[in-house]
Amino acid sequence: MKRTMVCAFILLSAAVATAADFDIEAYCKDASKEAPDRHQAEQNCQEQEKTAKERLGRTDIPSAAESRCNEVAKSVGGSYRAMDDCVRQQLSNEKAGD
Repeated sequence: MKRTMVCAFILLSAAVATAADFDIEAYCKDASKEAPDRHQAEQNCQEQEKTAKERLGRTDIPSAAESRCNEVAKSVGGSYRAMDDCVRQQLSNEKAGD
C-alpha cells in the first residue's frame, strides 16, 4: 500500500510539474527580437523565465487558477513569467477574499 501511495505521489508530482510546458528558448528569442542588444535581452529573458518556472514548481496552485493562468501564459506566447504573475495575483485575490 505504501509503495502504491509513493508511486501515485510521484506520478501526480510529475503531472503537475509538466502542466505548463513552455519553450523558454523560443519564447525569449521572439520576445527579444526588437531589443537593441538582442543577445543580452534574450539571456535576461531566459534567466527570468527559468526563475519563474522554478517558483511555480514550488507553489501550491489551485486547479482553477492553474488552468486560468496557463491560458493567460499561452496567450502571450508561452511565458512562465506571465503564468507566475497571474498565479501570484490569483493567490493574492483569494487571500484578500478571506
